[in-house]
Amino acid sequence: MQETPSRRFVWLLTLACGLTVANLYYTQPLLHAISESFGVSEASTGAIVTATQLGYAVALVLIVPLGDIVRRRPLVCGLLIADAAALALSAAAPNVTVLLIAATVVGVTSVVVQVLVPFAAGVASDESRNRVIGMLLSGMLLGVLLSRTFAGLVSQALSWRAVYALAGVFMLLAAAVLYRLLGDRAPDLKLTYRKQMRAIVSVAAAEPVLRRRAFIGACIYAAFNCFWTTAA
Repeated sequence: MQETPSRRFVWLLTLACGLTVANLYYTQPLLHAISESFGVSEASTGAIVTATQLGYAVALVLIVPLGDIVRRRPLVCGLLIADAAALALSAAAPNVTVLLIAATVVGVTSVVVQVLVPFAAGVASDESRNRVIGMLLSGMLLGVLLSRTFAGLVSQALSWRAVYALAGVFMLLAAAVLYRLLGDRAPDLKLTYRKQMRAIVSVAAAEPVLRRRAFIGACIYAAFNCFWTTAA
């Protein structure tokens, strides 16, 4: 029988979601500083933002389905450690090309937040599920909104490299906390990766409402990023 997750459990997952999703947006207010540091145009550094989002989009399709068929603790902690490594590479990047590659990996590994949300929904009781999901989504939204403020302040006080370095430290701390928090639960489904991907395609093909909502969500997300990238 499912139980209501403890307040501590929910708050730690919420914090982890906020810190992780913030990795996708740190770069947006740093484009000018990065372009000056490497002596390139802001149009060139703008590709870093695109690479991060593309990496995230690919991971949504290819990595998130693993959350149902493998143990989540090694998956989550592995992604967070890889995220920390990519952020460290971003902080030490000698040129735009290396930063572009690191940004792509950051996008891929930051998809861990989409593994945590269904995990939390799965362990919550029916009575608490909506509240738990709402908390995690609120954490994600705050991470999106506050990431730019954090990046701007740290960049002005220290440097743009310090933003990525601190973000990497946050990911290592999150990995350490979640390793203890998540436990070693068995996967929800006993499917091969190929069968899982086929099931996703089948559901998408059979549910027009799902396709319509996915399209609307994609348009909203694209408009959101266009606005904030320009505003930054």
